[in-house]
Amino acid sequence: MAGALAEPVDGVVMVFKGDDEQVAEQFARDDPYVQNGLITRWTVRPWSVVLGGE
Repeated sequence: MAGALAEPVDGVVMVFKGDDEQVAEQFARDDPYVQNGLITRWTVRPWSVVLGGE
C-alpha cells in the first residue's frame, strides 16, 4: 500500500510486508526519486498491525 499524505501534501506512507526492514530500505535506496535527489530523506519504521492482518 502507498499514498500521499494530505492537508498539507508533504509526505508519503508506504506499507511493506516482510520479516524485517531490509526490503523497504532497499526499495528506498533504489528509488529513482531518492537517487536523483528529489527525495532527500526517508525513514523506515516497524508497524504493528492491530486490525486487518492476515
